[in-house]
Amino acid sequence: MVMKTNMKKRKKVCKKLAFKLFISVFVLTFGIIGVRAQDDINELPEEYGDYIDSLPDNLTDTLPDGTFSENVNDVADAVSEMTGFEFLLNEFTSYLGGGIKNCLPSLIIICGLLLVAATGQIIGSSLSGNTSRMFEMCSRMCIFSSVAATAVASLDSVRTYFDSLCTLMWSFVPLSGVLYAMGGNLTAAASMSTGLSVTLAICEFVCTYTVIPIFCVCLCFSLISAFDPSSGVSSLGASVKKWYTTLLSFVMMIITTSVSAQTFISAKADNAAMRGAKFAAGAFIPVSGGTVASSLGTVASSVELLRGAVGTGGIIILLLMLLPVIIELILMRMVFGICSFIAGVLGCQGEKKLLDDICGLYGYLEGVAVLCTVVFIIALAIFASCASAVGN
Repeated sequence: MVMKTNMKKRKKVCKKLAFKLFISVFVLTFGIIGVRAQDDINELPEEYGDYIDSLPDNLTDTLPDGTFSENVNDVADAVSEMTGFEFLLNEFTSYLGGGIKNCLPSLIIICGLLLVAATGQIIGSSLSGNTSRMFEMCSRMCIFSSVAATAVASLDSVRTYFDSLCTLMWSFVPLSGVLYAMGGNLTAAASMSTGLSVTLAICEFVCTYTVIPIFCVCLCFSLISAFDPSSGVSSLGASVKKWYTTLLSFVMMIITTSVSAQTFISAKADNAAMRGAKFAAGAFIPVSGGTVASSLGTVASSVELLRGAVGTGGIIILLLMLLPVIIELILMRMVFGICSFIAGVLGCQGEKKLLDDICGLYGYLEGVAVLCTVVFIIALAIFASCASAVGN
């Protein structure tokens, strides 16, 4: 009995010594991190340079110079400038002016073709049925060719935007992991990196294999419906667009909920673990434990500044990338809406039906672009607002 009691006491002593050793290693490790953080408190990690290098060339010319600095205070000042009303208004008016300039030729060409089509209908009405039908088909083919050329240019802009979006967010994944880890949010770093990787894989699949093919298929349905209104393919194209956008919205909602919940729970778990470790450090190593706790508070403040500047700046950058694409799509949708109204006034009902369908297709592109972007904006907002675990 005495031997068993002594063995139990020895086990307890060994456990206490092992725990003290663990706390000492923890204190030493984070003490070194704290010293390094205080030395480089204003320096951004190397991954930030890779993130900035992934920005599209047309955007880097409009961003403030401080965005490209390695000093967090310069970046924070640049982000403050980017969030100002004057900067955003100037960018919006610049994109709007460029979009109107690009859309005016399409408006003029389609309106001219509609006048030709209306004239052809008047002339064809005095001719035989086959000749009138030939005039009608020729006018619609000319209008469709003009619409198709405009649609190809819009699709190229959308594809370029999606490529830039995925490239930017792939470069953000390692940066977010480093900044999460610097604040002690190791579990959150793993959760966010995994969630963003899955989201990016889905967005790349959507943008590469579904968006443009479905747009082209629906465009063909619209053409068939314009030449043969009784075929019923117009309703089929509308159903395809509706179900596709509904399914994509549902998938993006699930991804956003999953990433948000996992990051939030992981951050809370990291905070709880760090609180326990800091309490143990202060209890078992009174002198150095308090010093480390103080240094960790400094680390937490600097890391949260880094996250806030990078996360908020990332949201503004995503909006600046999305803005010209959305403005172009909205303006082109307005162009086709105006042309549809003119076609109705001129009595070109088949052309009006075709232009109305094209308006719906542009609305579909707008929805897909916004859905894919909003997911990353929410992820960046969570990243910017997540508290550092070492500071709690």
